[in-house]
Amino acid sequence: MRDEKYNEDWYDDDRYDEDRYDADRYDEDQYDEDRYDEDWFDDDGYGEDSYEDDRYDDDRNAGRVGRIGRAGRTGRKTSEAAARRAEHERAVRQAEQERAARQAESRGRSSARNGAASGARSGARGGVRSGSRRRKPGAELLFWPVLLVLVCIFLWSGYHFFREFLTYREAEEEYEKLGELIVVRKEEPAAEKEEDAEETASKDEEWPALSLDIDYDGLLAKNADFTGVLYIPTLGLTYPVAHSRDNEEYLARTFEGTYNPSGCIFLDANASGDLTDLNSIIYGHNMKNGTMFGSLKKFQKDEELCADHPYFYICTKDRILRYEIFSYHTIPADDPIYTTVISAQNYDALVKKAISLSEFKGRREDIDFSAQAPIVTLSTCWGSGHTHNFVVYGVLDGEYRPEDGAAQETAGETAGEET
Repeated sequence: MRDEKYNEDWYDDDRYDEDRYDADRYDEDQYDEDRYDEDWFDDDGYGEDSYEDDRYDDDRNAGRVGRIGRAGRTGRKTSEAAARRAEHERAVRQAEQERAARQAESRGRSSARNGAASGARSGARGGVRSGSRRRKPGAELLFWPVLLVLVCIFLWSGYHFFREFLTYREAEEEYEKLGELIVVRKEEPAAEKEEDAEETASKDEEWPALSLDIDYDGLLAKNADFTGVLYIPTLGLTYPVAHSRDNEEYLARTFEGTYNPSGCIFLDANASGDLTDLNSIIYGHNMKNGTMFGSLKKFQKDEELCADHPYFYICTKDRILRYEIFSYHTIPADDPIYTTVISAQNYDALVKKAISLSEFKGRREDIDFSAQAPIVTLSTCWGSGHTHNFVVYGVLDGEYRPEDGAAQETAGETAGEET
């Protein structure tokens, strides 16, 4: 049966002739080495295990030789389809690699543009990053508005600084002109006799205010509210004092009445013009450039200034009043001292409070307050927000009348000591 099934007629030369399987169909171009490379036909896919002898033994393949032709054609078609798929997959992988390369190149160019700024920030934190992170879309939109705001703030601050500088300078120039009416003599006055020279020098050392040449009539002509001249030798402070009518006018007006935030040194509106009250308050601005009462804070920084000569003076046309400093410290801006009228009943309480809060450790301990001599309080703002003031207390220690040519001590000596 087998001999008849697989006879020579079935496998005749015409069916499998050389023309059908010619060299053109299976040429080298169609089955080139690239298409059927070693990677595609790897050992794992077509190894010895896959084509073992048991699978192709004679018994199992008996009677199937007739299908060899058809199976061969089907295998070739399958191989061609597999080859085309492999080639397509290889083309896809190559396209993906090229796209990835282009993206990497694009990111590299972007990182190069931001490399300087990104490198500086990253380097401060311990290392320079690759710079591959992209800038957020809204970052550039926010940059210019923020920059504009900062520039406006800078210009506004500069304007206010310049205006404040001009304001200070205008006030300084005005008070420099007033200084022509208040002259501090640098040289001792000439004396005919040596004894007179020694006596004059001793008097000027005890009463430095005697070295002032003050044009009282000229100052009164400048301002009808003129009360006297305040002189603090250790600070080099010399200013005319105006008597305020409402404690507001001279906050922003100079001695000559010009509007200026520097203001003027002025006596409290409720105080007596002759300074006979038990406590008279004199106000002045704490200017940043040290003018007005801006120099009072030097007492806090250097206690020796006050310890060397703890006095300030108020000079009028008829007399010179000397006040001994016994306390200085800060108090709240709404302290009762500004609203309470000091009388004989609360005078001692004021003195006790001032001494207990005093920052002046070099004050004289034996000052006698039993006579309740008049006190003058110098007050200026302190710190930011104007919530506190800095005050300097002085008690009347002596009085000098130029027409008499002699000084009279009124207070400040130890009780029981002759004056």
